[in-house]
Amino acid sequence: MKKGFTIVELLIVIVVIAILAAISVVAYNGLQQRSTNSQIVSEANQAVKLLKAYYAINNTYPAITNGANSVCVGEGFTNYTGDSNGDCWDTKSSVYRSVDPNFNTALAAVGKLNSSSKPTISYAASVSFTGPVFSTPAETGNATGTYVVRYWVYGTTCPVGTKAWAGTTVETSQCAIGLD
Repeated sequence: MKKGFTIVELLIVIVVIAILAAISVVAYNGLQQRSTNSQIVSEANQAVKLLKAYYAINNTYPAITNGANSVCVGEGFTNYTGDSNGDCWDTKSSVYRSVDPNFNTALAAVGKLNSSSKPTISYAASVSFTGPVFSTPAETGNATGTYVVRYWVYGTTCPVGTKAWAGTTVETSQCAIGLD
């Protein structure tokens, strides 16, 4: 009599290995998303602290000089739009937020927000987000005059601040931290 495994035994082992592999992949993806969210929330909190410190000293926020109602906070963003400053918001679509060097120079008087590796949240094939955005009341449509720092995370809840918008193709949320 020959010793060996039957085809049923081999199939059971293969199925068990496939199930374990699937569980590992799902757990790894969740771990990556939590890690990305942690980096983004940390950067948003740093931006809030810098902006509040600037306001405490100057009784106003740094001026946005690029003609927009919102601006990327920090440096080191990839340039998607052809200017030399970099972009952090809707980076692949036609609606984007750019770095304003004058804004960041003014903010640098109290500190710098510069991350060497910018985590990216992709909400659709054509839209991604790589950093916190300082938004004026005109940008957010906020009638009470509240300035906010907005950021994106994977998932349906905001770790800090309130949910301002949710993605439709991927579970993503835009969060807003009020500065006033």
